[in-house]
Amino acid sequence: MGLGTLGIYDPSSSHGSAINVFGDVCGFSDGMPYVAPAGQTAQPLPVTRNAYRGHAFDINDVGEIVGRLEVEIKGWHYTLQAYVWKDGDVINLQTQIDRKSGWGTLWHAAHINNAGVIAGQGYFDVDSRGFLLIPTQP
Repeated sequence: MGLGTLGIYDPSSSHGSAINVFGDVCGFSDGMPYVAPAGQTAQPLPVTRNAYRGHAFDINDVGEIVGRLEVEIKGWHYTLQAYVWKDGDVINLQTQIDRKSGWGTLWHAAHINNAGVIAGQGYFDVDSRGFLLIPTQP
């Protein structure tokens, strides 16, 4: 079964990145993130204002998706930022950590497990460092 495309460009292309136990697929089409629920074609994921492009890299069995968006910060200057798509919302992972943690930008969320633990890459005390975000209960 083809996943289809978002049809942003002509010709349009798509890439499947991950699949969960239910057959839901995430990926990107024409540079924008999508989800394809089991048996359906690609549907765009919501993006933040000023998002230029993005990729969805992993999906868990709860339907939470992680990836990154390339966001314009000052006229033609862009930054990569790590995101999670959860319950219909797009959440910048930078807003989920303590500002005093020492982390700079979290720019790539690569994996999410069924408990919502997210692994990715960001800036800490060197150019690149892996991170693990473990959800806490309120």
